[in-house]
Amino acid sequence: MKDLENRVESPERPAGALSSTKPRRLDRTLYFVENDFGPRLGRAFVELDRDTNSRQSVINQIVSGELTPVKILEVIEDENSCRDVTEDIAWEVCHALSREPDPITYQQRDFLEQVLGIEVANTFMAAA
Repeated sequence: MKDLENRVESPERPAGALSSTKPRRLDRTLYFVENDFGPRLGRAFVELDRDTNSRQSVINQIVSGELTPVKILEVIEDENSCRDVTEDIAWEVCHALSREPDPITYQQRDFLEQVLGIEVANTFMAAA
């Protein structure tokens, strides 16, 4: 019966719908990364910690070599929207890698080449 006390009518919520007792986190943006695990294992979306999931954490994981992305999706929960941000993230990764002293890995180079083109990828020294 307690659920009946939570019924709220509003333009967004039909009459009789239950309101959530959980506070809403406004503007919560999540990132989903389709990762390339190589020819034997193929591609799959990787599990990312929801509490630390952010644009910057995805960029950091690509720069550190933890992720080998193929596609990156940005989901804004409150707007019920999803968009492909692979190119945007690739440019941010490109800028971050340009500040790194070490050569980029084959996987990082492949990601940049596939998304931004060979001219951009060729601006980096590849690891031996």
